[in-house]
Amino acid sequence: MTSISKLSVAVICCFSALSLTAQNTFPGTGAVGIGTVTPQSALDIFTSDTLEGNALQINPYFNAAGQATGEIRFLETTFSGTDYIAFKAPLSLAASVTYTLPNNAGLSGQLLATDGFGNLSWATPAKGANKKLSNLQSPTAINQALLPNADNSLDLGSIALSWNDIYADGRGYFGTMAIGTTTPDAELTVSGTDEVLTLEGTNPYIQFENAGIDKGYLRSTGDDILLSTNIFNTTGVLAFATKSIERMYIHPDGEVTINNFLPYVGYKLGVNGDVHISSQLTIGTTTADASAQLTMSGTDDVMVIDGTAPYITMKDAGTEVGFLQASGNDLKIGTFTLNDNGRLIFRTNGFDRGMVDQNGNFLIGNPNSVTAATGFKLSVDGKVMCEELRVEMSPWADYVFDDNYQLMSFDELEAFIAANNHLPGIPSATIIESEGLDVGNMQAKMMEKIEELTLHIIQLNNRIEELESVNH
Repeated sequence: MTSISKLSVAVICCFSALSLTAQNTFPGTGAVGIGTVTPQSALDIFTSDTLEGNALQINPYFNAAGQATGEIRFLETTFSGTDYIAFKAPLSLAASVTYTLPNNAGLSGQLLATDGFGNLSWATPAKGANKKLSNLQSPTAINQALLPNADNSLDLGSIALSWNDIYADGRGYFGTMAIGTTTPDAELTVSGTDEVLTLEGTNPYIQFENAGIDKGYLRSTGDDILLSTNIFNTTGVLAFATKSIERMYIHPDGEVTINNFLPYVGYKLGVNGDVHISSQLTIGTTTADASAQLTMSGTDDVMVIDGTAPYITMKDAGTEVGFLQASGNDLKIGTFTLNDNGRLIFRTNGFDRGMVDQNGNFLIGNPNSVTAATGFKLSVDGKVMCEELRVEMSPWADYVFDDNYQLMSFDELEAFIAANNHLPGIPSATIIESEGLDVGNMQAKMMEKIEELTLHIIQLNNRIEELESVNH
């Protein structure tokens, strides 16, 4: 018995010691209850009153979107214990905030005010007479402070009893303002007929700001109207738009672009699209030629046309007539395919000097008085002199030396000359005078006659040698 009792006392002492040194533990999930084994919130403190009910709950709050924030509820315990007053944190905070309450109850009518750092104190609001101005039918002086209605509105006239004129010497703040209409579309809506808004003053202007920084303005200066970005707005672009689409830009350094936001490097004006000018245009000069639509003046390269086979088209009454084109290393000047009767005419000193006709024939001289010779690519109205002239001929007259060539006898040659008054194979004087001389063909015929003459001389020489041998 004695041994068993001592063992029991030792075990009890050990458990007592463990109980004295152990700490409270809470489940990792679920709710915690103090004074109750059935907590209804994350932390539920149960009252010791004989009437059952919860006194304090600390609970996460979930809205309809499933977003959570912390909430402390103070429940009434006299009745059902389900109604409460709660403090709840907002869903998002700019920074952590701790509010420190004042150390007294304050006075009746006072409000809690913060110093901007979370320290709360009791404050008495400034208050004066509450005057409504909606029913004034005769001039009335209002010299008392005006407090807003319960919904923060202030009645200054009505639709039925409106004020014709308002004069305020000082600044005013309006959340939304409508002038000439009862249905504002923006913070300031002005509606009316003809002159809706008038700015009167010395160089009056409207300033545009972004986050309190001046960006641009619309200003009247003397007789001028100025629309501009501010001087310190070094990157701002002045844009013009129609149908809510930006069409033209004036860039910070003065470049102007149309239909393209980025400026063209090195140019003050850039147009992405077609340009139409109804009257005269001058480039490099301020004096336009009276008879020209485009006048350009400069030194060296006055106009440069760059591209892949670029060309200039000439039209007559809208019909394409000719063109000037760069093609690779070549420069082409000519008429278009559908211009069947067009000629390329060259002129100097006011006179036509030559041409290329629609069939590709070249004529040197006055193309209006001389026609191209039929069958010839080059016709010259005048003399021709050159250092060397080459004519391609085939066949050449060396066929005369073939063994099968029939050389005309002296008797036949004499008879032909007597009958025709010219050598065989040679055009007559009448033909040459009327049709001209075919230089290449005539050269071949002349060589033919020279070779025939050479064969005749050889034959004569042979006969002479035979006679001499017989006589000796």
